[in-house]
Amino acid sequence: MIFVDTHETRSRLPVALNKMGVKTEFIPLEVGDYVVTGPSMDVCAELKSVSDYLLSIQNNRLNQELLNMSTAYKKSLLIVHGYISQGLEHRKIKRSTYFHYLAGCIIHESDEGFHGSVSVINVDTVYDAACLLKTIHDKVYNDDIKRRPDAKRYKIKDNDMKLFTIQSLPNVGEKRGELLKNKFKTIKNLVNASEEELLEIDGIGKKISGFLYKYFNEE
Repeated sequence: MIFVDTHETRSRLPVALNKMGVKTEFIPLEVGDYVVTGPSMDVCAELKSVSDYLLSIQNNRLNQELLNMSTAYKKSLLIVHGYISQGLEHRKIKRSTYFHYLAGCIIHESDEGFHGSVSVINVDTVYDAACLLKTIHDKVYNDDIKRRPDAKRYKIKDNDMKLFTIQSLPNVGEKRGELLKNKFKTIKNLVNASEEELLEIDGIGKKISGFLYKYFNEE
C-alpha cells in the first residue's frame, strides 16, 4: 500500500502506480507526499519537479521539509523529476551552490526523532518516479530490506546459506523465508511441497503459496 497526500490528486504519479498494480489511498499526510508501508518499515517520499526543487533551495524551504521527513521517518526519499542542467541555467543557480545543498540533503540528519536518512534521487520523468516507487513498494511489502554480507567474503554456515537462498526467492523476503525454512527444513522439501502444504503456514497466504507452487513446477 502507498498512502498519497490529498494535495497530489492532480499528479500523474498515482495514476501510473495504479496502472502498475500498486494500490494507493489518498489521505492527508503531515509529512511528505507518499508513504510506502510494509511489515517492518515505512518509507516517506517527497516528489518535486526540478523547478520546484531549485526554488525550494533558493527560498530555503527545502531544509525544513527535509528536517520534517528525517524526524518522522527512518528512511525518506526526495525524488526530483526533470533535467537538472536546464533548471540550473533557467534559474541562474551556480553548480557549486546546487552541489552544496545536494550534499547537505544527503549528509545532514535531524537532532531528534529517528535521526533518519534522506536519499536524493533525480529521474527524468514522473513515470520513472512511479517505477522507482513501485520497486521500493515491492521490496518494503515483502520485507526485503536487509543488506546481507557477500558470501565470497564471509564463511557462512550451511543452514544460513539455505535460509539466504530461500529468502532470495521472488516474493519471499526475510520473514517469509524464515517461515518456509522452519517448516520444510531443506530446499528440496520446499521445492517438492504441494500448494496445500505451503498454504498451511501462517503468513503465507493463498497468493504467495500459489505463486511459489507455480514457480517450482512450471516448465
